Amino acid sequence: HFSVDETGKGLRAGQFVTVFTETGESRSGIAVPRSAVVRATNGQDFVFEHTSAERFEPRPVRTEPLDAERVLIAAGIDPGKRVVVQGAELLDHVR
Repeated sequence: HFSVDETGKGLRAGQFVTVFTETGESRSGIAVPRSAVVRATNGQDFVFEHTSAERFEPRPVRTEPLDAERVLIAAGIDPGKRVVVQGAELLDHVR
């Protein structure tokens, strides 16, 4: 729950709004779209790393939520690696 301190101009009771807040907490990792993360049948999250031409390797990762559209890869892949962000679920069906 939160309250609006200003006049709330343009807002009405019951209206859905999006609220962004800073927690003051810093986290390190790689921000990726949620579509980049695939969940295995055992519940493990993983991403596909593009290792060479037409070669994609699954890498298990530990994720943390960032917002509605992105997650933070906290462990499992090094910065600078190429990660599939669109169609990852299709690659999962191919392998």
